[in-house]
Amino acid sequence: MSGLMSRGAILTVSRISNFAIQLLSPLLLVRILDVASYGRYQEFVIWAVLLVTVCSFAVDSSLTYFLPRYPQRERTFVSQSTVLTLAISVICLLSLILAKPLVLKATSFDFVAPLAAYVFFFVNLNWVDYYWIATRRANLVLYYSALRLVIRITVLLVVAYVTRDVLTIAWSLAAVEAVRVLVMLAYFARRGIFVINLRRSEIAEHLRFAAPLGAAAIVQNASHSIGKLFIGGTLGPVALAYYATGSYLQPLVRVARSGIEDAVYPELVRRHDEAGGALHLWQRVNVLNCAMFFPAFVLLVYYAKLIISVLFTEAYLPAAPIFCVYAAFLLRRCFNSDALLRTTGRSAFMLWGTVGALGTNVVLIVLLSSVLGMIGPAVAFIFAETALEMYYSSMVRKKLKIGVVDLADWGSIARIAASCAVALPILIGFDFLPGSEIVRMFAASVLYAGSVLWLAYRLGVTDVGRVVKYFWSRLNGGSAR
Repeated sequence: MSGLMSRGAILTVSRISNFAIQLLSPLLLVRILDVASYGRYQEFVIWAVLLVTVCSFAVDSSLTYFLPRYPQRERTFVSQSTVLTLAISVICLLSLILAKPLVLKATSFDFVAPLAAYVFFFVNLNWVDYYWIATRRANLVLYYSALRLVIRITVLLVVAYVTRDVLTIAWSLAAVEAVRVLVMLAYFARRGIFVINLRRSEIAEHLRFAAPLGAAAIVQNASHSIGKLFIGGTLGPVALAYYATGSYLQPLVRVARSGIEDAVYPELVRRHDEAGGALHLWQRVNVLNCAMFFPAFVLLVYYAKLIISVLFTEAYLPAAPIFCVYAAFLLRRCFNSDALLRTTGRSAFMLWGTVGALGTNVVLIVLLSSVLGMIGPAVAFIFAETALEMYYSSMVRKKLKIGVVDLADWGSIARIAASCAVALPILIGFDFLPGSEIVRMFAASVLYAGSVLWLAYRLGVTDVGRVVKYFWSRLNGGSAR
């Protein structure tokens, strides 16, 4: 368990640290670009995220299943991932260029050419992270992803400051990814990781697993982005700038959660054949997710206005209500029961679930936007995501033949929630103290989070104590037991 916690900690710290660096870009961009230009930049980012999902098609991330399952076929799966991603990205981006007249009807300016270039170089050889995760080399992920992000953000901010032009910014990002592809291609080619002879049956096996996941990821990302596209298309780039600011928690939550899940999932696959082994591990990780995300949800909602005004300036205060709604995404991401089903090699269920979530999201956006305005798409997104997790959990219970009571450690989860409520007076009390609001927020947040963990441990959530002891031993240079 200590090795798993170590890899999970490294990946989570890596993802959160990288996101912290990435968060600097909007914090500085809102001070470099005007609100409308920032909205146009966010429009480019939304389209890029959608196309990256389409072009990667989960071919790269499927390495976290195949390599632990079939370690003797490592070079084959890596080579297949490279070839398949190249073929899919070429087809998709040529289709984008041919469909340019239709795309321009849905965008506020023409960024098709730099978008295609950026996405092409971003997705190719992007399996590197997943390869190192699957082979238990999380430390390399930390170094590689941090360096990649620092270079990209530095170029982004320098070009933005010098040019103030969104198109030039987009082209500069494409150039950075092109250089990365060349460097990584040379690095892995020298190590002889690629093979030439690929079998059609093995490629078909790869696609059978990846295709449902890729289709589900496309639909899921469409569901995550449909609110932004709706706001941008109906209310314009200024409203999109506000909405993108309010929804910035969404990628943060996904990044934090993905670090844990990417470390745990290969272990779930390895324990699939143990009686109850995968379920027990998932339950323990689920409790730890709740211990991290429940108090974080309370803090983000309580200090929403202060966070927005300090990070993004008071010009973006209209984003605060949206920020509060998206904070609920933390609670939803505590429960990712689809990981249990994917350990069996099944993935088609994810496509149907995400299709249903997208449909629910679209219907609710139309119904709620006229009543709630910009908050409507955010509420629709959270509702659809909750319904999606309920569908996944029902599939898990059916597959494993267990009831709702046996799906999770509900007793520990309830104790964590109770601890969050009991510690709430700490935040209220700090509001009456003199001094800087920011200093009070930081002090109250640290005391509140620490109190929640202490109370949860005292109430019997033993895994919280194990994790605290693990990190304490690491800080003191000892070995975790």
